[in-house]
Amino acid sequence: QKNVFLAKEMLKKTTSVQIAVSFKPYFYGPFSPEVSNGLDLLIGGGLLKCHERDLSNDEIEMKQSVYELTDSGRKAFHAIEGKYAELTQCFAEIRGTGNHENTRVLAAAAKIRLILSRHESTISKSSLRDEASKLGWKLTPQDVNEAVEVLVSTRLAGVVSSN
Repeated sequence: QKNVFLAKEMLKKTTSVQIAVSFKPYFYGPFSPEVSNGLDLLIGGGLLKCHERDLSNDEIEMKQSVYELTDSGRKAFHAIEGKYAELTQCFAEIRGTGNHENTRVLAAAAKIRLILSRHESTISKSSLRDEASKLGWKLTPQDVNEAVEVLVSTRLAGVVSSN
């Protein structure tokens, strides 16, 4: 969900290619029923497998769904890969941040990008935390700093003021 949301935002800013799915604020960040249904179809079709990684700690119980192409899924992907070069490039840039498997940072980046997409002007980091809180999301200053680094490196945010 987080990777698809960020890729959709990247495509929206850099190309005419669009992903026709909608996202809404949800507990762990932007959520799309269409993406969820698509993942279920790919799993049911034997192209994708999913397992859960336990990320719980003393403060919160959390699981991360980890998706991986099956052998059939890799063959199908390679057959259509050229048609989706821009999207593939977006996912490569997200991986290039070094945070593509860091659920906390990706969740924060997706949450902040959703907030930024609702603002026409710049917004301070403290205002980002306030906006996140209104949506029921708790972001620490470290979450914001790391997420902003991801968003700047993927060209989804300019410089965000530190106040």
